[in-house]
Amino acid sequence: LVATGIMPFNPEQVVTYMTYIIAAVVIGYFAILFVLPKFDKTDKLRLLICFILIIGSTLFWSSFEQQPTSFNLFADNYTDLDVLGFQVPSIWFQSLNPLFILLLAPIVSIIWVKLGNRGVEPSSMVKFALGMLLAAAGFGLMILASKSILTNEGGLASPLWLVGSLLLLTLGELALSPVGLSSMTKLAPKGMQGQMMGLFFASLAMGNLVAAFFGGYVSADKIEGLPGLFTTMTIFLVVTAVILLLLAKPINTMLKKSEQADAKV
Repeated sequence: LVATGIMPFNPEQVVTYMTYIIAAVVIGYFAILFVLPKFDKTDKLRLLICFILIIGSTLFWSSFEQQPTSFNLFADNYTDLDVLGFQVPSIWFQSLNPLFILLLAPIVSIIWVKLGNRGVEPSSMVKFALGMLLAAAGFGLMILASKSILTNEGGLASPLWLVGSLLLLTLGELALSPVGLSSMTKLAPKGMQGQMMGLFFASLAMGNLVAAFFGGYVSADKIEGLPGLFTTMTIFLVVTAVILLLLAKPINTMLKKSEQADAKV
């Protein structure tokens, strides 16, 4: 029916409605949990932290998933793809993220282990914020790249802009994604680990929907809109990271007290 035109289909409306529905379900679920009498103040504080991390995760993935939309458009239309006489297919840039993950994941894990052995490993909240700051730095490179196109009409950007940006986004993913999942299991009240994990994955869905919403306003003939889009993403990421860093110390103190209390029970 959609293919024949009998049933109208507007992808932007679908994305918008799905975002609202998932957001309403997540917020409503947390609201119900907060009023349940079986959770004490410590449990509710844990739930609040989980909620904050889910919001942060949504913002991160809404930025990260610009790769198939605005990043791909930039690679296809505004990047010099000629490398030593070889025309690099723009779609190859989409393979950089999994390649970087394969190469860097072992290195990142070794770094965390060595820092832990020395007693200086960052807390989960700091790692989460670090992931967002790395992603913000990646978008900062894209701001510079898109502005260079505007100031040099008809020119093309170096592919190194995209490579550097995707590298930083991947490092941000490696810092944030594993920590987010482990934090849900550590922070969730007893018996709620599965639900919190599910809600965290819902943040990935919301992030993808928001990314699709913003990506719908990007087109090849509107390069002037890209710096604004990348700047908006950068601001969201930096502000959220700063909030998480400010909350890191009191949250860690609360968790230690809670763990000590659980150990005594």
